[in-house]
Amino acid sequence: MIAECPNCGESPHTIIKGRMGSSRRTLDATVRCSECEHVHHVSIKDKVDVKVRMIISDGRVSRKEIIELNPDDVVAVGDEMFAGRDYVQIRSIEAGERRVRSAPVKDISTIWARIFDTLKVRISIHRGSRSVSRYVLAPPDEEFGVGDVISLDGGAKAAVEKIKTVDGRSPKRAQAREIVRLYGKPVR
Repeated sequence: MIAECPNCGESPHTIIKGRMGSSRRTLDATVRCSECEHVHHVSIKDKVDVKVRMIISDGRVSRKEIIELNPDDVVAVGDEMFAGRDYVQIRSIEAGERRVRSAPVKDISTIWARIFDTLKVRISIHRGSRSVSRYVLAPPDEEFGVGDVISLDGGAKAAVEKIKTVDGRSPKRAQAREIVRLYGKPVR
């Protein structure tokens, strides 16, 4: 285990003897430092996970969940995690009465998230002076690039001409999780 040695600081230690506290959250042990062989006593308290309310959106349907997270962790908008059986992306965080971009778990009252296993990547297809909006379903890590030909619903195809990402850039390639919209033209 890693512990604080009074002689040489934080270092690996060997447990000589020890016992768990009655709450099973505390370890009282006699340990030996692997660096300097100093024997001393440590008391390590495991932190209790905090229950946080999470609203998970799956398209037009949302549901409430209670998840348990480490109180010392910090979560931010855009983070991805498992919530029960679902892989989700955090879309909004409420700490107290305010919406924030990130916060320590212990300060969070509600997390809003969306199912993140399959994304709708929106594409605008230009046909002369008219544009048609469509989408393709893709896993978050699928890459799209300028020049790629994408198959759409109904058998139509479109060539990607431009990519717009969340941070406002227009790169030549991007993952689905970063894309706000693709722009393209019809291909026969």
